Amino acid sequence: MPLPAVQPTAPTAAPPTEAASDPTLLRVGVFDLPPFCEPLGDGRWGGEGVRLFEDLGSRLGVSVEYRAADEATILRDLADGTLDACASPIVPSSDLLGTVDFSHPVATVGLGVAVRDAQGVLDSLGTVLQSLLGTPQRHLVVVIGLFILISACGVWLAERRHNPHFDQGATKGIGASLWWSVVTLATVGYGDKVPQTVTGRLLAAAWMLVSLVLITVLTATIVSAITVGSLATRAIHSASDLRGIRVAAPRGGEAADWLAANDVPIVGAGSVEDAVALLRDGAVNAVVAPQDELAIAIRNDRGFTLSPARLKDDYACLAFRRGLGEDFMRRVDAALLDARGATARGDGTVRALPRDAAQKDER
Repeated sequence: MPLPAVQPTAPTAAPPTEAASDPTLLRVGVFDLPPFCEPLGDGRWGGEGVRLFEDLGSRLGVSVEYRAADEATILRDLADGTLDACASPIVPSSDLLGTVDFSHPVATVGLGVAVRDAQGVLDSLGTVLQSLLGTPQRHLVVVIGLFILISACGVWLAERRHNPHFDQGATKGIGASLWWSVVTLATVGYGDKVPQTVTGRLLAAAWMLVSLVLITVLTATIVSAITVGSLATRAIHSASDLRGIRVAAPRGGEAADWLAANDVPIVGAGSVEDAVALLRDGAVNAVVAPQDELAIAIRNDRGFTLSPARLKDDYACLAFRRGLGEDFMRRVDAALLDARGATARGDGTVRALPRDAAQKDER
């Protein structure tokens, strides 16, 4: 079957009357939303939504005419009756329920996650080093350095007059103490320099205990950085998988609200495209946004991976203008129930669910 050509948006016409409740022509709006509607050039559009309406038109015995516009214009034209339907599924909301009618849910959409693909060993090492240089990690390095200096000065003051290992003048003595402090921190224990006084040994014992804690924290930090560096190779299924990494999301949107509700700090971006730009520059490790918008934003970037798992599911329906009549809408729902072979975003099948499923999810 040749792909249908899209007609340009026509001037606003008078809304159809209630008498035309069983139309012979469906005027369907389309906008760029893969995989439901995608421009193919020369005024032609493809995608699962277009194929689904071709199937519906055949089952209902009506002709289908497509008109391209943006989502807001299509919803406005549906409200005033200029268009009859939208080929891209839409998640029902309380505002839309008052202006348009919805079919059975036909697809599952929601929040998606995009991460960078692993580029090899050097790229992974660079990511690890970048993670280690973050603000919390820098603070840890400063704390460890201060503890090394304090322990070294303490042992030198206690041993400098009683121990030839540290009695070499201030410069060499403190240098020897710093060497001993670092060796003790690393639990290497060469034994070339050891405290001999009671005070020095008490300080050394305290430093050994503190070293165990510092080394444990440092090891955990390095492991966390390595995990972040290999983020593209692991699946993200829930909010817990995003904690501890840098996540970007559009400000004030559904993704930002969901991440805040799950206590995941975010790097705010002005739009999905801006969030993807942060990911491209390496400023963040993942982007969370509506999965359909995220798929559009990264489709020309081969260095990104869109996680197949959604963080949050919503049921999307086909939107129709009000006034088409209950009988016609029942025929639409029946045709959708028969169209189980069509594919849609999500698990790969049209999910024809009971009409109250979307309403229950909305509540």
